[in-house]
Amino acid sequence: MNSLQIKYFLTAARTLNFTEAAAQLYISQPALSQQISALEKELNMQLFIRSKKKVYLTPAAVVLLDELPDYARQYEDILARARMANEGNSGIIRLGVLQGQCMEESLLKGYFAFRREHPNIAFDVSSYSFGKLKDQLDAKELDLIYTASFDIQDRPDYMYEVTGKNVGVAIISRYHPLAEKKITDLSQLKEETIITVQNIESQEVNRMIREDCRQAGFIPNLRNALSLDEEYLLVEMGMGIGIANQNSIACSNPNIKILKDLKIGENRFVLCWKKENPNPAVALFINFLRKKQNP
Repeated sequence: MNSLQIKYFLTAARTLNFTEAAAQLYISQPALSQQISALEKELNMQLFIRSKKKVYLTPAAVVLLDELPDYARQYEDILARARMANEGNSGIIRLGVLQGQCMEESLLKGYFAFRREHPNIAFDVSSYSFGKLKDQLDAKELDLIYTASFDIQDRPDYMYEVTGKNVGVAIISRYHPLAEKKITDLSQLKEETIITVQNIESQEVNRMIREDCRQAGFIPNLRNALSLDEEYLLVEMGMGIGIANQNSIACSNPNIKILKDLKIGENRFVLCWKKENPNPAVALFINFLRKKQNP
């Protein structure tokens, strides 16, 4: 039984007059009779008792007349929601955010504006370190990730939208002996331990730190942390120097100090997704942000 058959049956059952029902449906009376006969054959039950003067409902038809209107409304509602989801106007965007990272103000404003304009699209937000973000994206457990561009640029199967630039900073425990000294060059840290995430999390982070230290004239003494959260904890506990960016949560930790006179450079942050991502809400969100940035 399809939606058209339901409509034909309900109209005929309510009017108990095939000629009147056909007129309401804008079809001929023989065509309506054929549709009802086909429905009775499909359901293997008689629905109407026809006499020369009157049409009666069978007990089965009475049940259908009572139940089908609710079913039809539910069916139409399901189809409407399915169409919205197909067009990206409803659904869920699973967003992964780099561990310990705050979003730029412009991105957050765009996010909240999108939620106001598209209330039927929900966000499921989680946080991971570099490697786990990509693993989750590859496994299709996430639709979209917010991360540093240097960590995803070697992936031809990824697409991304730049959301902003962040200045790199060196961070240190407020109680570390170097906290009160003026550090203007990376070479002043050659005797110190530099804490970074392990290679399995981000080879690019380690490569960049080694290259910066090489240009400063020394080979760094690196200590690998299991995650960004652990890196920031080790820095807070005075175990070494960390490299972060201005939007890192670590920079607002009262127990951590930024070495403001030491210039590390800047990096771009991006929203990144797989090229073959089937979630239409992702494209809707990205295009919305683009229009906000370039009205």
